[in-house]
Amino acid sequence: MKVIRARISTDMEKNIHTLDWSAFQFPSEEDEHAFRQLMPSIDAFYYQYKGKTLCSHSNAWSFMTALGWIMDEYDPEDYLMWKFPENNEESLELALKHFDWYYEYSDDANVWRRGSYQEAHIKFLMKMIPDKGKELWDKYCPKGWTK
Repeated sequence: MKVIRARISTDMEKNIHTLDWSAFQFPSEEDEHAFRQLMPSIDAFYYQYKGKTLCSHSNAWSFMTALGWIMDEYDPEDYLMWKFPENNEESLELALKHFDWYYEYSDDANVWRRGSYQEAHIKFLMKMIPDKGKELWDKYCPKGWTK
């Protein structure tokens, strides 16, 4: 599984008018290189709002998600760990790890719809790797959860 660790510099979180690559911090040159290869350009972070040009550091996270990267967790140094699954087993493990097991109890239609899509994706992946899929299911499924 590919992993990129990154975070937004605390100095840049308050500055919404300018942005350069120093807005992002990386624990290694490899992480920085991989991140920069994914981003279209620093100009992609700027947008117009009420006639003003602003920038959004978090647009980088939207780009990562759109490319199939999954925001997984923070490491001990507070770098956000982005993961890109390279096979069905890795995809299933991340899907189960981040699945909202109780989405059906939500009153929010968007939560329900997202959970329903995620569940269908999990079922599809489990059919692709039935033995390993059952093992991963048992690892992540909450005790007493029934469907």
